[in-house]
Amino acid sequence: MGIRPSEETRLKLRLSHLGKVSGMKGKKHTAEANRKNSEAHRGEKSNFWQGGKTTLDRLIRRSLKYRIWRTAVFTRDNYSCTWCGANKKYLNADHIKQFALLLHENNITTVEQAENCEELWQINNGRTLCVDCHKETDTFFNKGRHYAL
Repeated sequence: MGIRPSEETRLKLRLSHLGKVSGMKGKKHTAEANRKNSEAHRGEKSNFWQGGKTTLDRLIRRSLKYRIWRTAVFTRDNYSCTWCGANKKYLNADHIKQFALLLHENNITTVEQAENCEELWQINNGRTLCVDCHKETDTFFNKGRHYAL
């Protein structure tokens, strides 16, 4: 079972740990130091860099402008599927005119070009669909791609 430390030793240990937060070793960095460290390891400088293989559509869908568009579509449709009326399921914001087609027609090759393309962010080109209804659309996951890229 081991030897139990004396009361004096336990008191010394307790006092030596006063004011220390469990699991926090070393000193905390300032916000400025954290920002510099983040910039120093971002993009190609990161040891996780894999040559910029994130696709354009994924970069656009992660952008702030896309999230704002998506929320606006959900709000307009009252967070309910426009086909079946479900609101307790996971919902998708679907472009009525296909997202990939809009990128192709407007020759969008960068996130900045996408953010400046008004047609891509029109709320009237969006609808709220539950996952099951979204899978039934002609354009789900490039089912309806009838153009050459």
